[in-house]
Amino acid sequence: MKEEMHIALCTNSRYVIPTLASMRSFAHHNSNVHFHIFHDSLSKEEILNLKSIESKYKCIVDAVQVDGSVFQNSPVFGRSREAYYRLLIPQYLESGIERCLYVDSDTLCNGNINEFYNLSFDGKALIAVQDIGEMLLFRKERHSVLHIPTEYEYFNSGVLVFNVTYWKENVQVQPFVSFIQEHAEKLTFLDQDVLNAFFYDKVKIVSDIAYNYMEILFNQYIFSSKITRAKIIHYVEKPWNYTYKGVQASLWWKFGKIGNKRKYYMFKVVNTVFRITLALVTICIPVQCLKKLKNRA
Repeated sequence: MKEEMHIALCTNSRYVIPTLASMRSFAHHNSNVHFHIFHDSLSKEEILNLKSIESKYKCIVDAVQVDGSVFQNSPVFGRSREAYYRLLIPQYLESGIERCLYVDSDTLCNGNINEFYNLSFDGKALIAVQDIGEMLLFRKERHSVLHIPTEYEYFNSGVLVFNVTYWKENVQVQPFVSFIQEHAEKLTFLDQDVLNAFFYDKVKIVSDIAYNYMEILFNQYIFSSKITRAKIIHYVEKPWNYTYKGVQASLWWKFGKIGNKRKYYMFKVVNTVFRITLALVTICIPVQCLKKLKNRA
C-alpha cells in the first residue's frame, strides 16, 4: 500500500471555503492523502463540511482542535491568530508520522507533488522555498531585524515540509512564545519571522519556486513562463475576493465553486466590472494630469 501523504492546514470559520478548495486540489492531484485540519473553534457543521470530500477523493480528513490560548496575546496585524498554529503541528501529530506538508489555505495544488513531499531532509528540521518577496523587495531587510546572518536565505512559511521526527525530539513551543512576546512589534510576518529566526540554519531551501509560486501582480510578468509548471500556487491576492487582480482566478474557482456556484457567477460579474473600472481609471488619471500640465503651459 502506498504510504500516506500527510498534509496539514490551519483554518477558522471565515476560511472554510478556501480551505476546502485547497484540500480538493491537493487530493485531486495526489493519492492517499491524509489531511490534518488544525483549528480552535470550528463547529460540528464546519468540520462535517471539510470531511465531505473524503468519499469523492478517497482521502482522510481529521480535525485537530488545538489550544490556541498560548498565542492569545501574539500580534496579528490584521491577520488571523491561526497563522501561529503551524508552530504546533508536529506536537499534535500522532506517533509514527515522520513528515508532514503544511500549506496555507490560500494555496492551490496544480500537479503531483510526490517528489517535493519526499525530498530528503538531510538532517534539517524543515524544507521550504525562499521567499520571493524578500528576494525582490526586502533584500535582506528581515535579516537585520531578526538577527539572521546574511549568508542564509529567508524562507516563506506558506509551504513547509516538517521533519516531524526532528521536531518531536528537539523542538519545544515555549521558546517560540517567549520570542513572540519579546519581539512582538518586529514580527511583520508573524509566524514566518519566528520560523526564520529559529530555523534559518536548520532549513533545507528549495530553489524551485514551482512548489510555492507566489501569484502576485508583478509576478505574472517576471515569472510568467514558470506558472505553467507551478505545482503549488500561493495566492497573495485572494481569487475569491471581488477585487482580485491576478491571472489565476479560473484555476482556483475550478475547486472553489463546488457548492458555491452562485458566489462564483457573482464573482465573474463583479470582478469583470472591477477590472474594467480599474483599467479606465488607470488610463484616465494620466490623461487628466497631462491636460492639467498642458493648461499650465
